[in-house]
Amino acid sequence: MFAVFNAALIPTVYFLFPEPKGRSLEEMDVIFASAWADGVSPVKRAKTMPKLTGTQVETELAKYFGEEEAQIRRRSSAVPPPTGN
Repeated sequence: MFAVFNAALIPTVYFLFPEPKGRSLEEMDVIFASAWADGVSPVKRAKTMPKLTGTQVETELAKYFGEEEAQIRRRSSAVPPPTGN
């Protein structure tokens, strides 16, 4: 039973999960938001969307989430500075 579930999981992940390689979390936010807004699969959107620069990501985040929400998302995904321990 577990072997069948594991075998079914491989094509599911391959076809239904977008490739995040080389993309930031903010870019993945843009991919999912733009795919949802346009009614397209996030996998197709990830394959067709070029990698975005920092300013392009900020513009796209503001476009789909509004400026206040985009700022909150940028702050929450920022890595805190290391402590001096």
